[in-house]
Amino acid sequence: MSLDKTIRENLEGNYLTIHVENFEEGVEYAAKIKIQQILLIGTLTNENVIDFNAFNKLSKSLRIISFIQDIGNVINLESIYNLKELREITFQDKQKFELDISRFPKLEHFGGEYWKGLINIGKAYTLTSMVIRKYPYPDLENVSNLRNLEILHIYSSQIQSLNGVERLSIRELCLARNNKLEDIHQINEVSSLESLQIEGCKRLENFSVLKGNTHIKDLFIDKLDSIDFVESMPHLKKINFWNCKDGNMAPLLKSQSLEVVNFYPNKKHYTHTLKEIEEIRQNRNGSSRNWSDKYIK
Repeated sequence: MSLDKTIRENLEGNYLTIHVENFEEGVEYAAKIKIQQILLIGTLTNENVIDFNAFNKLSKSLRIISFIQDIGNVINLESIYNLKELREITFQDKQKFELDISRFPKLEHFGGEYWKGLINIGKAYTLTSMVIRKYPYPDLENVSNLRNLEILHIYSSQIQSLNGVERLSIRELCLARNNKLEDIHQINEVSSLESLQIEGCKRLENFSVLKGNTHIKDLFIDKLDSIDFVESMPHLKKINFWNCKDGNMAPLLKSQSLEVVNFYPNKKHYTHTLKEIEEIRQNRNGSSRNWSDKYIK
């Protein structure tokens, strides 16, 4: 396979795709054109031996690296830590090599599946965002010292509670397919948290713990028992959900802060359709403050 020199573009900018069969040639070309982002693609055979010494040529230029598939066996692993300007590193799949994520002095984003060789993730203090799959710990104590973290997404993990999250300064938290998670009360202690997304967490349906939360502005929950807590959240601007078990939509009308409401589908047991909610809210906003409460059932 010959080196593909095509320069492609994603949300992060221009990037070069390098297959492991052309690793050294690809890195040399990346250094020549001074590109800041590379996509490193492994093979299904996993029989490759990759010499990370080549990374020395990118020590001053590379900002973003993504690993797609298992890239195989690595020699001269230490050379990857010479990527002193690295800002983002992502892994689509777990790797054979061990990586100390705390040794990149300017790293801002980590994304990928947790594997046993991923070490010191709780000491990567420069991280501002992290997207992690299959996190193996029962809570967030292991990452609670990431003082610069602002965005945290956790997918398909073993977490049972959010213990430790109260020591973070995150503004966005996404929890998806965490089937053991059953305790989220610590969320109310995170004064910086503005956006909360919860989807596919089977043991979470009662969200009354959010009652009185004074920080969250944007809320998405796929399914929940009730939205009674909504009217007691003074800064909530936006809410989106898919299924509300008790069907009572009145809290959406009682809220004094909500600006955007969305739910789908309209279910037969709901007290109001989305269209009715929108019409009532528009009428309220366009009339005097003493609008009638006859619409609230």
